[in-house]
Order: sequence, then C-alpha cells, then structure tokens
Amino acid sequence: MRPGEDWLWCHTDQAVLDVPEAGTARQPSGVTWRSLMVKPMLVAVHGDREVLATLERDLHRRFGADYDVMTAAPGAVLADLERLREAGAQVALLLADQWLAGMTGVEFVCQAHQLQPVAKCMLFITYGDAAAGTAGLQAMALGQLDHYVNAPWGPPELHPYPEVGEALSQWARSTGRPGPPPELVRIVGPSWSPRSHELRDPMARNSISHGFHAADTADGKRLLARAGLEAGGPPVLLWFDGQVLVDPPNQRLARALGAVGASGSVSKNAPTVATPAMPSAMAWCILTNRPMRLSAGLGGTTSPAAAGTGPGGGGAVVRPRAAAEPRRRGPGAEQQARGR
Repeated sequence: MRPGEDWLWCHTDQAVLDVPEAGTARQPSGVTWRSLMVKPMLVAVHGDREVLATLERDLHRRFGADYDVMTAAPGAVLADLERLREAGAQVALLLADQWLAGMTGVEFVCQAHQLQPVAKCMLFITYGDAAAGTAGLQAMALGQLDHYVNAPWGPPELHPYPEVGEALSQWARSTGRPGPPPELVRIVGPSWSPRSHELRDPMARNSISHGFHAADTADGKRLLARAGLEAGGPPVLLWFDGQVLVDPPNQRLARALGAVGASGSVSKNAPTVATPAMPSAMAWCILTNRPMRLSAGLGGTTSPAAAGTGPGGGGAVVRPRAAAEPRRRGPGAEQQARGR
C-alpha cells in the first residue's frame, strides 16, 4: 500500500480485506462482500493507526465470535459503508475519534448513521480535551451520539469493553436480534376477557416476562392440551416450572410470584426486589391490581401502608429522610427575628 492511501480492512473469521481505494476492493478468490457480512459489524475509525490496530485486536478478542470487526482510517470510509449497506451488511456499532482528517467524529457518525440508521454511535474523547468533551455532550443531547469512551484507556476490561457491551446490548434489544425474552408465565384465555387483561397487568407492571396466547388459536389450544385442559374455560396461567393455575385469585398469584409467603404474609425475599420496601409494594400492587410507583429523587418506593396508597390512605410517596442539619443564620438574623 502506497503512503497516503486511504485504507480499510475487515477482520472476520474468513478473510481480511485490504481496500486501498473506494470501489477497488481486492478480495481473496471465491470470497465476496456478501459472504463476509453474515454477522453484524463493528466499525471503528481513528486517525492513529497504532491505536486503531490495538482497538481492532481488543474488539475482535472479546466480540469477534458474534461480530465482524472493521477498522478504518479517514478517507473513503463513508463510501465503503454505503457499499456494505448495498451488500446487505448490518452495522451494530460505529466508533470514531473526535478529531479525524477532514471532519470531526461527530460529523462522521452523523453521516454514517444515515447509511446505517439502527447502528449505535460511540465517540472517543481524549482526557483533558475540553473541545471534544463539549462536542460529545452536545451530540448526546441532540441524539446524535449514544455513548463516549475516554482515551487513552488501559486494560480493555475496564474500558472500552463495558461501554461497547452496553451499546451492543441496546442495539440487540432495539433490533430484536436475540429474539423475544423467555416467557416465565404463559397466560392462555379468551382474547376479550376482562380477567385475561387483569392477569396480564401486574405482570407487565412488575417487568415479569410473560406471554399471552388466545385460547382459540393453535398455540393456545396446544398449550391447554399439554396441561390437560380444554378451550372455552377461564384464563389459565402456565408457569415455566410446570405450575398450572386456573384463574387464580390475586392472593394466589402474588404467592406464586414470590411476593407473599404461603401464609399470606408479605415475603421479604421477593425475586424482583430492588429496595427493602419493594416486596410489600409489589405484593400490594398485585393484590389490588394497581401500578407500583417509584419516588422521583432518592430511590424510595411507595409504601402501601405507610404511604397511604392503600385503603384509607392519601397517596403520599415515602422517601428516605436525610439527616437533619442545623439551620444556619447569618449575622443579625436573631435580632431581626426578635423584632418581628
């Protein structure tokens, strides 16, 4: 490769492509762009080739089993991305340094995002670079950037693996690539039954993965037959561990979810607990079919009994109290108070 040429190379399990100029890719015999782009891609752009080589090595070591890693120097990258799109390639993440030849990193990810609109965008910001930091924060505020990573970084396990992993997780959820989450509870019942909707509400409000299957569909009939039941009856809840509950009362549903114990008392070890007050709130919202509200501020929760959201309550939100500090008065404050 001659000095000054733009270059691009793709690290995959099949081959490495060296593209000195846009549109003149040199490919190994029998290998096409389409055959290489089976897995989603990570595209990294940086002006320093040494940094870029290190980044490519680290990304491929951690994410190479599921993603093809493409690193590039400034130049014909956008043209190559357009060619990748025409070939059917899917880019999951775009990484760029803020200071590139001919454009900034924010400008690059904005243009690249038009070619790959579902890709997540990440910016490298050098420590102490106030201009790059301001540009990155402004881009995030405008929705042009999803994440940033400070550079230089040390062990990749500290940076940038966590940031890249989080961005890929967001991309996977937004595109549905991993498939639907597992159904911990399957509800089978009449589509327009009010009770069917009542049973689904506490599941959704407490982020419990579940699925609804109409009893008159093929899936619904198959699930009912597997449980030894017939269509036409009340809603049925099929648990992942084999439990079968036929139109359970709310108290029984809360017990099955671990929100209350067998005796009906509130459990202190509910599986979806984030704070000590969560089990009672979760149990109460299931039993009364009302949403559980979180306080905005210090992470407190609505306590069904103490907060007054239960019967006879006023709906107040309980928040943790900070230690009271003595009120400070300025000079002359006491004299002014006496004179009032």
